[in-house]
Amino acid sequence: MQKEEAKEEEYKKSRPPEHRPKGDCVVCGHLARTFCSSCKHVFYCSREHQRSHWRTHKEDCVAMGRLPYRVERDDVLGRHLVATRDIPAGTLILNELPIVVGPRQLSKPVCLGCHKELKDEKRYSRV
Repeated sequence: MQKEEAKEEEYKKSRPPEHRPKGDCVVCGHLARTFCSSCKHVFYCSREHQRSHWRTHKEDCVAMGRLPYRVERDDVLGRHLVATRDIPAGTLILNELPIVVGPRQLSKPVCLGCHKELKDEKRYSRV
C-alpha cells in the first residue's frame, strides 16, 4: 500500500499545477486543491476548514478511502468521477433510484401526475 501511495505522490508532483485534482470544499463549497491525506476524497480550500471538519469526517474517512473513485472538478469536464485504483470490468460503482418514474411506454396516454388515462387523445396529441 505504501508503494502505491508513493507512486501517487510522485505522479501528482510531476503534473503541472493546473492538472492537480480539484474539488469543492466540503465546508464552504469553494474551489479546493487540498484534500484529506488519508482517504483522498474530501477537498478543503484551507487548513482551517480541514481542521474544523475533522470531527465530522473522521467517522467516514476509512470507508471513503475504500471507494474506487473520487469526485473531482475540472474547468472543461465539470464535476466528474476519477478512478483511484483499477476497477475490474462489471464492478458496480453506483446504485441509484430513478429521479422520475412514469407509465410504461406501451400504455395509452396517461396523466403524468396521477396516471389516469386521458380520454380525449386528440386534445393531447402533438400532431
